[in-house]
Amino acid sequence: MNKFYDFTFDPVNYPQVTFTKWVQSLQLMGKHWVPIVDCGIPNDSSYSVYTSGIASNVFIQSAYVQNTPTVGQVWPGNSVYPDWFNPATSTWWLNQLKSFQNTIPFSGLWLDMNEPSNFITGELGHTPPSIINNQTMPYTPGGAEYNDINTKTIDVASIHYSGILEYDAHSLFGSMEAAITNSYFTSTLKTRAFILTRSSFPGSGRVASKWTGDNYSSWSYLQYSITGIFDFGLYGMSHGGADICGFFGNTNEELCSRWMQLGTLYPFSRNHNSYTSIPQEPWAFGDTLLQTSNLSIRNRYSIFLYISTGMFMTSLNGGAFFRPTFFDYPNDFNLLNNATAHFMLGDSILVHPCIWPGVTGTDSYFPYDIYYDFFSGVFVQTNYDNNMYVNMPLPGVIPMHIRGGRIVPTLDSANSVLNLQSLRSSNITMVVALNGNLQAFGTIVFDDGVSANTISSNLYTQVQYNYNYFNATADVFVVNPLTTGYTRAAGEFPSISNIVIYGCAVGPQRIYKLAGGVLTPLNAYFLWDPYNGICRIYLGLYILPPDQPYQLIINYFN
Repeated sequence: MNKFYDFTFDPVNYPQVTFTKWVQSLQLMGKHWVPIVDCGIPNDSSYSVYTSGIASNVFIQSAYVQNTPTVGQVWPGNSVYPDWFNPATSTWWLNQLKSFQNTIPFSGLWLDMNEPSNFITGELGHTPPSIINNQTMPYTPGGAEYNDINTKTIDVASIHYSGILEYDAHSLFGSMEAAITNSYFTSTLKTRAFILTRSSFPGSGRVASKWTGDNYSSWSYLQYSITGIFDFGLYGMSHGGADICGFFGNTNEELCSRWMQLGTLYPFSRNHNSYTSIPQEPWAFGDTLLQTSNLSIRNRYSIFLYISTGMFMTSLNGGAFFRPTFFDYPNDFNLLNNATAHFMLGDSILVHPCIWPGVTGTDSYFPYDIYYDFFSGVFVQTNYDNNMYVNMPLPGVIPMHIRGGRIVPTLDSANSVLNLQSLRSSNITMVVALNGNLQAFGTIVFDDGVSANTISSNLYTQVQYNYNYFNATADVFVVNPLTTGYTRAAGEFPSISNIVIYGCAVGPQRIYKLAGGVLTPLNAYFLWDPYNGICRIYLGLYILPPDQPYQLIINYFN
C-alpha cells in the first residue's frame, strides 16, 4: 500500500510495474499473492476509491451531521467505512476489486481491521460522549470496567442504509464484507475464494477463513492458539489458524521452532509478525529453526490429501477438523485435563505438541485405543494409566500417531516439491493402520482445488479405501469410488505407489489385482519388519489409479 491506502502501491519500495512482474513470476511458479485490504477508506478527495464511494453514497452515515459519513481514524488517518447494507456498496466494492485485478492479478484477499476498527473512540469530533454509551444502555458488554461501548470502533449511533443503527448491526460488518468479497471470486472470476478475515460472525465459515488476531510471542500464546482454533471450529470456521511464532514481541529459536511444528498443522498456516518485532522467518535464527521448519512444512505437504479431504468433508457434513481429542472419545474424562497437550487432526491422527520450554520429551496421555507412531509405525504401548513417554526432539517434526482402523494417504514427492501445484503430480502411499479386527478404512476427495461451487455442482470424486481380512491366507485392499464428478488431469496423483501396513503380523508374499473380474499377479517388492509388525509393499512398476474400482489381494503365504 501507499500511505495505507487500499488498492495502491508504495512507489518507492514496491513500484507498480516491477511489483506486478514479480507477482506474475510467482504465479508462473504455481504460487499465489494475497494482498491486505483494510476497511477504513481515507477521506481524501484525490483518492478515487473515496470519491467514487461518496458519489454512490456507500459509506456509513454520521449520527450528528446529516448526509455526512461517520469518520474514524485508522492507518491512513481520517477514514470512512463502507455500509454493506446498502445495495450500491456491493457494486462499488466489486468495481474496486475488478480495477485492482486488472492492475495486478491477486489470488485472494486478506480483510483486516474489519470489526470495524478505529484508533479513536466513536466519531471524530464527537467523542466523548456518544449518543449511545454505557449511561444510556441497560447493559454494557464486557462489564463496568469498559467505559464506553464505542471504544476503538466507530460510533454505534452511526446510521446504515434504511436507518439501521450500528448499535444493532456492529457484529455483522466483517461477515458482510467477507460475503461480498467472496462473491467477486466465485461469481466474477469463477474460482474458489480465499478470504482471510479478522472479524467474523456465525455463518462466516461459508465464505471466509479466520486467523485468531494479534497474538504474542510467548509459550502461553502458543498454547492459547490451540484452544482458539478449537473454539472457531465450534463456531463453524474450521479453516483457521494463529500467527505462527507470535505477532507482538520477540520470539526465540526454541519457541519459534515449536510453533512451526504446531502451526504447520493449523488448517490455515501462516508465520506473521509485527514490523516492530525481530525477524522470525525459518532462516532467521539458525539450523534448529531452519531444519524444523523444513521438516514441518514437508510433513504438511506429505499429508496434504488427508488435510484437504478432511476440510472438504467438514464443508460437506459440518464438524471440525482440528479438534479436541475428547470430541472423538467423549467418554474418556481424562482427556479433559490438559486438553491442549493433544488434539486430533480429523478422526485418524492424534498429535502431541510440545507446548513447554526446555522439554525434549514428556509422558503423554493416549485414549484407550490402538495407535501407532505415524512415521515409524511402532505400536504405542502405554502404561497402566494410558501414558507413554513421547520424544519431542529439536530439530524434528511434531509427534503424530495414527489411529488403528484408519488409512491415511501420504504423498511421495513431499520432500522435493516447492508448492502444492507440483505436489499434485505426486504418487500416493497408503498408510494402513490395522485395528484389532485387522481392518482399516480411509477416504480421499479429489477435485481441481480451484473451482467454485465444487460441492453444489458435484465437481468432485470421493473414494473409499478399505483394508479387510479376506481369508486365512490373504487380506484385501479395496478401492471404491463413491462419486465420480471429477476427472483427474493427466499426471495428477497418477498412482498408488506403495502400501505400508502397521500391525502386520505376517510378511506378504504375493499380491494380485482384481478388476473387472480379471485377476492379475503384480510383481511387487515386499519388506517385513517382524519385530515392529510393519509391512511395506512397493508397487512402483504399475499404474494403480487412486480413483478407479479394483481390489488388491495380498497373499501372506505361497
